[in-house]
Amino acid sequence: MRSQQGAALGVAVIDIDSGRQIYGYNAETPLIPASVMKVLTTTVALKELGPDFRFETRVFYDVIRDGFASNLYVQGGGDPDLTTEKLWLIARAIKQRGVNRIGRLVLDGSRFTDTISRRGVRAYQSGTSALALNFNSFGFEVCPTVPGKNARTVVDPPEAGVVLSGRIATVKGNSLAFQIDEAALQMPPSYRLSGSIGAAKGCQVIYRSVPDPQHYFGEVLRQLLKSLGVIVPDKAVFATLPPGAKRLWTHKSKALSLILEDLNHYSNNFTAEQITTVLGTSSKGTADHRLGLARMADYLKRSGFDPTEFYVADGSGLSRENRLSARIVTRILFEVHRDKNIQPEFEKSLSVAGRNGTLRKRDLGALGLRLRGKTGTLDGVSALSGYLFDVDKRKLAFAILQNRTVSRDRAFYLEARVVKELYSGDK
Repeated sequence: MRSQQGAALGVAVIDIDSGRQIYGYNAETPLIPASVMKVLTTTVALKELGPDFRFETRVFYDVIRDGFASNLYVQGGGDPDLTTEKLWLIARAIKQRGVNRIGRLVLDGSRFTDTISRRGVRAYQSGTSALALNFNSFGFEVCPTVPGKNARTVVDPPEAGVVLSGRIATVKGNSLAFQIDEAALQMPPSYRLSGSIGAAKGCQVIYRSVPDPQHYFGEVLRQLLKSLGVIVPDKAVFATLPPGAKRLWTHKSKALSLILEDLNHYSNNFTAEQITTVLGTSSKGTADHRLGLARMADYLKRSGFDPTEFYVADGSGLSRENRLSARIVTRILFEVHRDKNIQPEFEKSLSVAGRNGTLRKRDLGALGLRLRGKTGTLDGVSALSGYLFDVDKRKLAFAILQNRTVSRDRAFYLEARVVKELYSGDK
């Protein structure tokens, strides 16, 4: 087994039936796992929260008289799956329960005592918040018209009130040379359009992280309520829920097991960090991201892993400070397989090679291959782990971690070669 020149490689393979490691190459070397870190996050979430856990967004009031709610409170529970459509359902529930006018719209995001600030403008760099919407991002759809005319640019959700300036020109051909740059951080956010798009191109959608998640949540909710005929204040305010407030409505997310399918199929960093934060829920009901990380590390320690083989810096794998050994990843996979309380949900969350998720377009070079896995990619890092059946129908757990790679194509080629050898039984 040889890695790219100058690269660091760790490989481990376990026979699921016996639990015996049948192959190892630098298996105990701690390496940056990239999004394979989500294998650990998913495991601890299923064990600690349970497959049927649901995030709650709660609505409270103090007094409602003749359709007038003097104070309407929305308390966030960190739901990573709350979208504009689901927020509309919350707005409709408020309307259906007799609220026609709101004096103060109060947002309570205090459940998260420690949040991650967004790490950049791209959607995968979104920050965390107890009141979160659309993965704390919004989309821009850019559609060409005819050469010489401006392209059509639409923001989703339109209720966010994003201000656009500048223009994207439509030109001949199928080129893509436009930019959407953040112009101002305050709400409503402002973006400047520039460049061009070819008339032969179809509509293009790009996503950007939200600079202020709570204001974003509040403005979209305010506009949705207005669309339903509810009279709302000019802006939402931010405060904690007072004692004695009465519950009006509770929105529950889909089951955690289904959220984890989306997490791992699409490798959603925002969802991973929201879940990590909720893992850090204290006896007081508040949630702390640092405590969630500590609980993930505690799981590894309780499992008997050497602390020199791991370091837990985040739940998504976006941090380059994370460390896991290939041995640890495969042992986690083995232990999950033995735990029938979570094994079905865990394995279903993994992408199927050639069929869905991040493995849909990966050529792993083995006809008849049955593989479920989790990929991981950062600059200079490539990783692949999961389960496969070899030609003798033995189920194997494997992990391939590569650091300091100089070519993504070559890294993918090595992973495909390892998978092919495992499948054929040539180890």
